[in-house]
Amino acid sequence: MDAELDVLENQIAATLRGMIRIPPLYRGSIFGNPEFWNRCRRIEVKDWRKIILVDGYAGCCHSNSLKVYTDALEDGISLWLGYACAWNVWEHHCWCILGDRLIETTYVHAIYFGAELTPDEREQFGLKLREKKGSRDSLRVVTTINGDRVTLPCAPNWDYGSVHAKYESTIGRERDPQTGEVKPGLGR
Repeated sequence: MDAELDVLENQIAATLRGMIRIPPLYRGSIFGNPEFWNRCRRIEVKDWRKIILVDGYAGCCHSNSLKVYTDALEDGISLWLGYACAWNVWEHHCWCILGDRLIETTYVHAIYFGAELTPDEREQFGLKLREKKGSRDSLRVVTTINGDRVTLPCAPNWDYGSVHAKYESTIGRERDPQTGEVKPGLGR
């Protein structure tokens, strides 16, 4: 009976693995470096209180996280690169870590898999991001309002005024989940 369960368990695992979508691996990326993969580890979100949510542009986790890292509002922030899984989709993702807390600039994922970037990798990462820099005017902002994580349009001509101007200075900053006020640091 145990042998039959083992076979069934392997079949289920193979089926589930086949349902997961993984983004492509691009030649020359940090992801393609075997040394990077040897340092990767799995981070599973089990305690939501260990997540520090900061304002960020939707779909811009790389530049958002680099800003959190370079602003260094707290000592000991590290910059991480890898993949994050929400539902059955793995995405290229970037985040920061402060002590035992993950800093998320977009939406919390169930599982993170990646590594802290070395000084050389951070330099390469920053150079690539500076090359891609474009207009922020049509982006949306992910923030916390009344305790909920929300996405707001931020085009300067949006009906309610320039949300872009309002949030430009708060990218990478944590808000009090109830009052919406920007906190002086992270994780306090």
